[in-house]
Amino acid sequence: MVSIVLAQSGDLVLLGVAGVKRAASIGFLGLATLVLAQSLDLVTFSAMVGRHGVAAELNPLVGGMYVHLGMPAIVAAKILLIVLVGALAIAGWARGGRGVWWLVGAIPVAIAIAFGLIGGYTNAVAYLG
Repeated sequence: MVSIVLAQSGDLVLLGVAGVKRAASIGFLGLATLVLAQSLDLVTFSAMVGRHGVAAELNPLVGGMYVHLGMPAIVAAKILLIVLVGALAIAGWARGGRGVWWLVGAIPVAIAIAFGLIGGYTNAVAYLG
């Protein structure tokens, strides 16, 4: 009985080590940063609009979407953006992540991260100002 428990706990440790190695990969970190940056933008947008109204939003497309379709449309757009960019990244990395496939995988992730961080920052400034 004790040997079975020890053998299974050893398997769990190996599984945990493999999970940590995979989680620390560049691709996973890029996708996690993408989700966090877009979430920051969404949360700060919600707070800013709640405090100052939709007129404080600098992006006319997002402002119009919010006015005509409401917050569920903004949330859906963020989810779709994350899924689309994530799918491009996975497709690029699955093909080796070299040459043009590196561009297909990495550039959209980098742009979406940058826009999420910039949006979160400008929303926070508008919220506090």
